[in-house]
Amino acid sequence: MFLVLVRLRATAGGELPPGTAKLLRDSAPAAYGIEHVTAIPGTHQDPVLAFYVLSRSAGEAALRAEALCRQTFVGWRTEDTRTADPWPPSAMT
Repeated sequence: MFLVLVRLRATAGGELPPGTAKLLRDSAPAAYGIEHVTAIPGTHQDPVLAFYVLSRSAGEAALRAEALCRQTFVGWRTEDTRTADPWPPSAMT
């Protein structure tokens, strides 16, 4: 499982809708492996979303989180995406 942070930027201004994290969780295909989503408080101008993603690699986890954001939010683009090490570490051996 990887922690993926995705920073979004509105292409035409605007704010993410209320309930963004729930919307993403509910719309994620099971194959994406999205276990948890939260919006990080205090990042309103360029909001940051945190995803826990079940995946074999950090790159795959990041691609899934970015794809879900692009599919869900028209008028927004991913500005920056970062991943953390798998958790628990033994899950990847």
